[in-house]
Amino acid sequence: MALWQNTFYVLPRRKSPELSTDLIYIDEDGFDDSVFWIGEKVKPEIFNPISIFLPQIKSSYKDSIAFGDFASNCFEVFQENGYVVSVSFRIDFRSQYELFLVELIEFLLLHGFSIIDENLEIMPLNALGINEKIKNSPQYVKYKKLSKDNN
Repeated sequence: MALWQNTFYVLPRRKSPELSTDLIYIDEDGFDDSVFWIGEKVKPEIFNPISIFLPQIKSSYKDSIAFGDFASNCFEVFQENGYVVSVSFRIDFRSQYELFLVELIEFLLLHGFSIIDENLEIMPLNALGINEKIKNSPQYVKYKKLSKDNN
């Protein structure tokens, strides 16, 4: 993840209230959301419509489907044995990400998914709430400070 990005995780909606500490695993790669996808039997193709607002791109992982641009706004789905095991997206706050965010939220609402942020807080499924979270994130504050210092 770049300094100018915020990461969010997509979870099955009925599992997100279960964010108990015994299920949460964080390592150097970040939050392991795969435990929330166990037993869900969600096919990765459900996310293909995202290509309408973020073009599908080639991923360096054979079990991954990616949309957007890894250095900017992107959405990534990992699969195992034909089923989703992890879903995340990154917002590039230097970009005009608002339309992407609105389209994505509409898609997630339609398909019954929820979002948590890097602090594992359940996010409201509205662009204003997520945008507020981005603007108050440590990455955003640090990036703005570095940008200001370089001018």
